[in-house]
Amino acid sequence: MAAPSTGVPWAIPARSKLRPSTLRRHASAPAESSTEIWTTGQENTTVGKPPSALYNLPPVHSLQNQSLLSEIAATQALTTHLRRDRDAWRTLAQEHSKALNEANRKLKDREHMISELQKSKASLKFQCDTSEALNSDLSSCLKEATMNLDEATKMLEAATTKRDHLASQLDEAKANMTKLRRSDRTKEKTQQQNLHLKALLHHQSAKYNNNTNTARYNNNTNTARYTTTTTTAKRSTTATLRSATTALNQDMLQSALSSAMERIDSLEARGGQALLDAPEEQG
Repeated sequence: MAAPSTGVPWAIPARSKLRPSTLRRHASAPAESSTEIWTTGQENTTVGKPPSALYNLPPVHSLQNQSLLSEIAATQALTTHLRRDRDAWRTLAQEHSKALNEANRKLKDREHMISELQKSKASLKFQCDTSEALNSDLSSCLKEATMNLDEATKMLEAATTKRDHLASQLDEAKANMTKLRRSDRTKEKTQQQNLHLKALLHHQSAKYNNNTNTARYNNNTNTARYTTTTTTAKRSTTATLRSATTALNQDMLQSALSSAMERIDSLEARGGQALLDAPEEQG
């Protein structure tokens, strides 16, 4: 900052070099007299009275006093200005000191803020590095999870296909079981019918044998009595013919029943084998 202006020279000229023309009156200096002060700058070479032109000049000691007063006034003015400048410089120095202290305080605050920001930056950098590491780990885990999920999806699709296939097989097995149950019911009915036919055939065979024996016995009896009684012979002949007719009918029925039994046995054998082979073919 530029130094404050004093309005007067900084250095006071030497006493021997002071001239009235170089002095300026200050506000604190005494007022000059109405008489004009001047000098020729030449020494008076005459001894005795001065020339007539110098009668109105003041004495020499008055001029010296006035020059001293002027010098003192200039010195006082300079002192006053220097005091003012000192006060101004002191005030300016105090202001600058306050400003410097404030700047130092702000600088310390800025340094503290910068240190805090650097710490925050280091923490954020550490967090960023940690986050990058975590992101890489998470990416690898995500890739592995995606691969595992794809494999699990494929396995699930295969299991679903197998389940559908097994469900279809189960439905087919249920249908076959239903058919087998129906065939078992039909087979039971057929077996019952076969048993009934066998019993009937056995009964008819036994009855035929009894009738045959009875007819033979009657024939023998009728032959023995033929000579004795004609009426009895006729009756015996009629009974014999009837017995023969009945025996013939029974023979025909027995042959038909035998053929039916053979057919039933063949059907049972074929049907049972087919029923036994059906689950194996379906499996």
